[in-house]
Amino acid sequence: MLPLAIFGSLGPGEMLVIAIVALLVFGSRLPEVGRSLGRGLMEFKKGLSGVKDELDEVNLEAERRLEEELRRSETPALSKPDEEGEGPLAAAVRRSREDTPAPEAAGSPEPPAEAGDPDPATTPPTPPTPPAPPAA
Repeated sequence: MLPLAIFGSLGPGEMLVIAIVALLVFGSRLPEVGRSLGRGLMEFKKGLSGVKDELDEVNLEAERRLEEELRRSETPALSKPDEEGEGPLAAAVRRSREDTPAPEAAGSPEPPAEAGDPDPATTPPTPPTPPAPPAA
């Protein structure tokens, strides 16, 4: 109602004068103008509902994709206990330890190091040898 605020509030007398002027100007064409305005409003509403339907379809498709992605990526909870009362992570660690033999049970122990053999863990690396001088 901002444009009407410029003129102040319209009373019933002013509205009646505007209606009479509209009848005189658009008298014979007034029903046609009303029909075209009605058709325009109906088409506008149909367009809005079409856009709304398209947005709803896009939202539904996005929700379906998200649910599908979540279903594909679901993993069991790491804290959920199994039959033995331990979680899947602890059970996997226990199984890997059971499958891997202990070092002393893996076969014969390593031969003892000879007295002259240096321990490679504590021996510093030897420096590289310098290049040979060029022949003259």
